[in-house]
Amino acid sequence: MTEAPAVQEISLEGADNARLANFAGPMEQNLRHVEERLGVEVRRRGHRLQVVGPETLTATASHVLRRIFELSATETMTPDRVHLCVQELGFPQATAAANAAVTAGTTASATATARRLSGN
Repeated sequence: MTEAPAVQEISLEGADNARLANFAGPMEQNLRHVEERLGVEVRRRGHRLQVVGPETLTATASHVLRRIFELSATETMTPDRVHLCVQELGFPQATAAANAAVTAGTTASATATARRLSGN
Protein backbone atom coordinates (compact mmCIF):
# COMPACT_ATOMS: atom_id res chain seq x y z
CA MET A 1 0.00 0.00 0.00
CA THR A 2 1.39 3.43 -0.90
CA GLU A 3 1.14 6.61 1.11
CA ALA A 4 -1.40 9.21 0.01
CA PRO A 5 0.23 12.24 -1.61
CA ALA A 6 0.94 15.05 0.81
CA VAL A 7 1.38 18.72 -0.02
CA GLN A 8 3.65 21.09 1.88
CA GLU A 9 3.70 24.82 1.20
CA ILE A 10 6.85 26.92 1.50
CA SER A 11 6.80 30.71 1.40
CA LEU A 12 9.78 32.57 -0.04
CA GLU A 13 8.37 36.00 0.80
CA GLY A 14 10.86 38.80 1.15
CA ALA A 15 13.25 37.44 -1.47
CA ASP A 16 14.12 39.57 -4.45
CA ASN A 17 14.27 38.21 -8.01
CA ALA A 18 18.05 37.75 -7.92
CA ARG A 19 17.83 35.58 -4.82
CA LEU A 20 14.92 33.55 -6.25
CA ALA A 21 16.93 32.97 -9.43
CA ASN A 22 19.95 31.88 -7.38
CA PHE A 23 17.74 29.59 -5.28
CA ALA A 24 15.95 27.91 -8.21
CA GLY A 25 18.95 27.85 -10.56
CA PRO A 26 18.98 28.18 -14.33
CA MET A 27 15.81 26.65 -15.79
CA GLU A 28 14.94 25.70 -12.18
CA GLN A 29 17.61 22.98 -12.25
CA ASN A 30 18.13 23.18 -8.48
CA LEU A 31 14.45 22.38 -7.91
CA ARG A 32 14.57 19.56 -10.49
CA HIS A 33 17.60 18.08 -8.70
CA VAL A 34 15.69 17.95 -5.42
CA GLU A 35 12.73 16.36 -7.23
CA GLU A 36 14.84 13.68 -8.87
CA ARG A 37 16.87 12.80 -5.79
CA LEU A 38 14.04 12.79 -3.26
CA GLY A 39 11.15 11.50 -5.36
CA VAL A 40 8.81 14.47 -4.98
CA GLU A 41 7.31 17.11 -7.24
CA VAL A 42 8.24 20.75 -6.62
CA ARG A 43 5.91 23.41 -8.01
CA ARG A 44 7.07 27.04 -7.97
CA ARG A 45 4.82 30.01 -8.47
CA GLY A 46 6.47 33.32 -7.66
CA HIS A 47 7.35 33.39 -3.99
CA ARG A 48 5.56 30.12 -3.16
CA LEU A 49 6.58 26.49 -3.46
CA GLN A 50 4.49 23.37 -3.19
CA VAL A 51 6.16 20.04 -2.48
CA VAL A 52 3.99 17.07 -3.45
CA GLY A 53 4.63 13.40 -2.76
CA PRO A 54 4.63 10.82 0.01
CA GLU A 55 4.44 12.52 3.41
CA THR A 56 7.88 11.44 4.63
CA LEU A 57 9.55 12.57 1.40
CA THR A 58 7.76 15.92 1.27
CA ALA A 59 8.94 16.69 4.80
CA THR A 60 12.52 15.84 3.87
CA ALA A 61 12.38 17.77 0.60
CA SER A 62 10.86 20.81 2.34
CA HIS A 63 13.70 20.78 4.86
CA VAL A 64 16.26 20.59 2.03
CA LEU A 65 14.56 23.40 0.07
CA ARG A 66 14.41 25.66 3.15
CA ARG A 67 18.14 25.11 3.70
CA ILE A 68 18.94 25.87 0.04
CA PHE A 69 16.84 29.04 0.30
CA GLU A 70 18.65 30.05 3.49
CA LEU A 71 22.04 29.53 1.83
CA SER A 72 20.97 31.40 -1.32
CA ALA A 73 21.13 34.67 0.64
CA THR A 74 24.89 34.39 1.14
CA GLU A 75 26.30 32.07 -1.52
CA THR A 76 25.84 31.02 -5.12
CA MET A 77 23.78 27.86 -5.36
CA THR A 78 25.78 25.75 -7.79
CA PRO A 79 24.64 22.25 -8.75
CA ASP A 80 27.41 20.86 -6.54
CA ARG A 81 26.22 22.88 -3.54
CA VAL A 82 22.62 21.78 -4.07
CA HIS A 83 23.81 18.17 -4.32
CA LEU A 84 25.63 18.56 -0.99
CA CYS A 85 22.48 19.93 0.65
CA VAL A 86 20.51 16.94 -0.56
CA GLN A 87 23.23 14.57 0.63
CA GLU A 88 23.48 16.24 4.05
CA LEU A 89 19.77 16.62 4.74
CA GLY A 90 17.93 14.21 2.46
CA PHE A 91 19.85 10.94 2.60
CA PRO A 92 19.96 8.14 3.60
CA GLN A 93 16.48 8.29 5.14
CA ALA A 94 14.77 9.05 1.83
CA THR A 95 16.73 6.64 -0.39
CA ALA A 96 14.37 3.67 -0.45
CA ALA A 97 11.20 5.69 -1.01
CA ALA A 98 12.86 7.89 -3.62
CA ASN A 99 14.15 4.87 -5.51
CA ALA A 100 10.65 3.38 -5.53
CA ALA A 101 9.18 6.66 -6.83
CA VAL A 102 11.84 6.97 -9.54
CA THR A 103 11.35 3.34 -10.58
CA ALA A 104 7.59 3.84 -10.83
CA GLY A 105 8.10 6.98 -12.91
CA THR A 106 10.60 5.23 -15.19
CA THR A 107 8.21 2.35 -15.79
CA ALA A 108 5.38 4.73 -16.68
CA SER A 109 7.66 6.70 -19.05
CA ALA A 110 8.88 3.53 -20.74
CA THR A 111 5.30 2.34 -21.25
CA ALA A 112 4.22 5.68 -22.70
CA THR A 113 7.24 5.76 -25.02
CA ALA A 114 6.57 2.20 -26.19
CA ARG A 115 2.96 3.12 -26.96
CA ARG A 116 4.01 6.17 -28.97
CA LEU A 117 6.53 4.12 -30.95
CA SER A 118 4.01 1.38 -31.71
CA GLY A 119 1.34 3.92 -32.70
CA ASN A 120 -1.22 2.81 -30.09
